[in-house]
Amino acid sequence: MHLWRSIAVPSAFLSLVCLPLFTQSQQPLAYQARSNRYEGLQSEFNAKPRFEVRGIFGREDLTSATPDPDLKLSFYIPPNGTLLNIQAQELKRNKGYLMVPKLPLPGAIAGQWATFSPWPASEVLAKVHIQPDQLGVVVSLRLPNLTNVYAPVLFYTDRVLPNINAYSIFFSSDKSVEQVRCTVVDEHGHNKSSNNTPYTCNLPNRETSFLSGVTKRFEVNAGNLPPGLVTITITGEYTNDESGEGLHAVLHFYHQPQVNIR
Repeated sequence: MHLWRSIAVPSAFLSLVCLPLFTQSQQPLAYQARSNRYEGLQSEFNAKPRFEVRGIFGREDLTSATPDPDLKLSFYIPPNGTLLNIQAQELKRNKGYLMVPKLPLPGAIAGQWATFSPWPASEVLAKVHIQPDQLGVVVSLRLPNLTNVYAPVLFYTDRVLPNINAYSIFFSSDKSVEQVRCTVVDEHGHNKSSNNTPYTCNLPNRETSFLSGVTKRFEVNAGNLPPGLVTITITGEYTNDESGEGLHAVLHFYHQPQVNIR
């Protein structure tokens, strides 16, 4: 058995999607149109934003009996929601890999779970030696009153995943940050559940700092969160920065704990 396992979980907004620069016959691994997606290596990287969300995951299960499996992405589109974009990229900028499904995505209907598939790992990922657990995926939505809402992703190969009780948010900053804090507020404006349990969002081992350009994983406990819009605020002080500006990132995602993939 070959094990593909993601450690799980975007840009302040999604980076601009690059259009294909080469034909497949010229550069077979270059970023270009493929059957249901654009995929490959970009010749140039986009400029780094001040902060960036490089992935939000609900659950991941990349265990497969085959060495180069077909990958699947599933996510929930809330009522009155519109799918804007899907982007898969390396959690750590390295080879310039990018995958963007072609839209409109079949079956992407408001109020339902949608799935992108097939995404064969054998076509590009295996050839450029990138493991699926090195990828972050960002799904961007629009709601009537918000133009940038994330849909957390289920990333898997074969098995339908169980209901969601936690999220992983992969986040980076162009400056080193200390005194990092992360807060969670539900769509009712509450920071704790009805039974008075505080919502939590933490770096691993309760770290309170990270270096510039390093993608860090924030873990959000969603066990007590009601379904609906969730607001995450990440703040901190820039290291050796006397401007007093500091980091202040506000992210919105839609929490749908009940998984119903058709």
